[in-house]
Amino acid sequence: MKRPSCHLIILQSAIALAACALSAPSFADPPNISGVWNRYPPLPGTFSGQPDPPEWDTGEPPLKEPYKTQWKQLQEKRAAAEAAGHPLPDDSALCKPDGTPMVMWAHYALQILQNPDLKQITVLSEFMAQTRRIYLDEDLPPVDSIDPGYLGYSVARWNGNILEVITAGIREDVRFMDIPHSKNMIVKEQLFLDEKNFLVDKVSIEDPQYLTRPYEFKFMYKKELISYKISEFVCDNQRSIILPDAASAWPWKLDKALLPKEMRRLMIGDDLEMAC
Repeated sequence: MKRPSCHLIILQSAIALAACALSAPSFADPPNISGVWNRYPPLPGTFSGQPDPPEWDTGEPPLKEPYKTQWKQLQEKRAAAEAAGHPLPDDSALCKPDGTPMVMWAHYALQILQNPDLKQITVLSEFMAQTRRIYLDEDLPPVDSIDPGYLGYSVARWNGNILEVITAGIREDVRFMDIPHSKNMIVKEQLFLDEKNFLVDKVSIEDPQYLTRPYEFKFMYKKELISYKISEFVCDNQRSIILPDAASAWPWKLDKALLPKEMRRLMIGDDLEMAC
């Protein structure tokens, strides 16, 4: 019996390897996280009296002193003002952009656009029509070279099925949950789909000047049907409702028909306690 030549064996082996490569799942392409996402579990009705789900609690920030005491005093002041019926306005009540990482808090929907050709992932927030751009496969520039902004400058790389994002250059007057920070603060995120196809965003804030350790928490989102449409949200900044002592003059009446559908869904009764 004639033996096959070495060249034939090599050719057959190459063909077999190519067939295996074609049939095996590809891990080179990252998961597709495009779509419209809402926080999960959802918040109860705005005036339902029900507490927020524990998953929304980011915990107490590990601030150094005297910032820790100052932060707690501000939270006590906010709680007292709310109990008195005149909540203190936060940045969103003053029509300021959320900033990072607050934009990912997603009280309203987020739309994620994943475009490999642009080497960019774009996050569109329904609230105040904010746009966050995350540049892929770039190195983070030195902080001093970044023009400070509300959302900062974000770069990311895929590490397997995890999108690892780093953000710097966030304005010092941007206060996530009233937390102060330095110009050198870094926000790190890991975005991935879990076993139930929920989108998870694990956040770690690093700022040795203000924090004793990284401040870590996570957000979770559920994907909406492709028919879900994001509404226009324009914050009119009704300064007439902000009192001189910075308290909001609540409640007052607004035209519900002009509000985003998500807010209309959350409303109960005729009065809307909202500062924008």
